[in-house]
Amino acid sequence: MVQVKKILCAVDLGDKSAPTVMAHAGGMAKAYGAEVKVLYVIPLASVIYSDAPMKMDVIMEVESKMRQGGEERMVKFIADYLSDVNATGIVREGDPAQEILQVAEDEKVDMIIVGSRGLKGVKRIVFGSVAEKVVKNSHLPVLTVHPAR
Repeated sequence: MVQVKKILCAVDLGDKSAPTVMAHAGGMAKAYGAEVKVLYVIPLASVIYSDAPMKMDVIMEVESKMRQGGEERMVKFIADYLSDVNATGIVREGDPAQEILQVAEDEKVDMIIVGSRGLKGVKRIVFGSVAEKVVKNSHLPVLTVHPAR
């Protein structure tokens, strides 16, 4: 039987599917007696605002506030959705798919749970799919959770 002792749950704390993703992570953690590492990846403001006429110190301040806000929301999310399992939060900055794969390796997790927005057509072409990139590039089992509609 496969042993799952550590699960990486990657969420976008601002996405409507995040509670559903967290519920799946909690259920899997209880079923396996596993711990959960909850990951939120903040896009780098320096990349988001690369074309905007902003000074670097302003960009650094935006990144700092995003990081602080992400850390505060992470604490609340874990308390709200995973209070009955062993869960800790991780906030990183960068490309979401790359960070998910790197944290999975760093934390030596046994599986990854990630939300999938189910984008189609032009939106999928423009925005890509973090979940798809993770599935294609991970050597671990990946559970993708589609949001309830």
